[in-house]
Amino acid sequence: MAFQKVETSIAQGLRTTELQADYDACCKRLLSEKVILANLLKGIAEEYKECSVENIENRYIEGKPAVSKVPTNSDKTPPLITGIDTVHKYEDHEGVLYDILLKSHVPDSKNQIDLIINVEGQKNPESHRRLMARTVYYVSENIVVQKGRVFTGIHYENIQKVYSIWICKNQAKYRANTINHIQPACYPQYGNCPEKKSDYDLFDIVLIYLGDEEPPEDAPEIIRLLYVLLSNKMSAAKKGEILEKKFNIRMTQSMEKEMNTMCNLGEALAQEIAQENARSVYLNVLNSICTKSNYSVEQAMELAGIPENERPEYLELLHKQSESEEKK
Repeated sequence: MAFQKVETSIAQGLRTTELQADYDACCKRLLSEKVILANLLKGIAEEYKECSVENIENRYIEGKPAVSKVPTNSDKTPPLITGIDTVHKYEDHEGVLYDILLKSHVPDSKNQIDLIINVEGQKNPESHRRLMARTVYYVSENIVVQKGRVFTGIHYENIQKVYSIWICKNQAKYRANTINHIQPACYPQYGNCPEKKSDYDLFDIVLIYLGDEEPPEDAPEIIRLLYVLLSNKMSAAKKGEILEKKFNIRMTQSMEKEMNTMCNLGEALAQEIAQENARSVYLNVLNSICTKSNYSVEQAMELAGIPENERPEYLELLHKQSESEEKK
């Protein structure tokens, strides 16, 4: 481990956060490719079970999906948005910033019926109760915002169905390689007059859980596809080869560029996190040595095996740590 300059842990954290933001933005742009979204809809939406991926991509997905972050590629051009935006704002309400939002037509519908599709990437495990509540909130927002845009007055029958698809990475083994659907259901308590599903089928929350290890061969195709696309364990070239051979997804220049960028960012992020963790370990060791013995900081660094060129940095970090504790 060799540091080029003295740097505070705050600066290190800021750089790691910046890398993470760029990495996440790159993942969003890859997920927003129409061919990937078409495979996603084919794999989870009942409306598209009988459709080819090609038809979903070219006939049913409307326009170009809206992405929450302006792309960071060289031309800095934001995506073209057709009739939909990633931020819902209305009076006295700041709204929600969605990762990806798009409209897609329902196949073979007599009148043009649209679906609203929201795709969210969830990189870190969070309280499952919070995640569940968040998914319901996002669906509710996408339904409420339709008044005055999709329907007016009391014509609630015109509400468009909402899909909220959550791709959750870094999941524990017991949850990995799972797809769960949360949908409205009718449970008659008394009598025998069930409601028609088509009358209340207004949302579908889909939770796709990905683990760190490669999914088994019998896992649903969409899980195996997403694992390859978002994996940080294989090169961009290897990803492209698998996507073309196993999933018949032809690499475009933009996809190849995004995958190269994502892999490079992933490596840089891993290195930054490793360095940050190493700092934390060394600081704990130094504090422990100095607290439990009469060694000076310089002697503690010698004992811990910290190279001489890195010692000024640790002196500064220990000094800042001491100042912070004194303020408390």
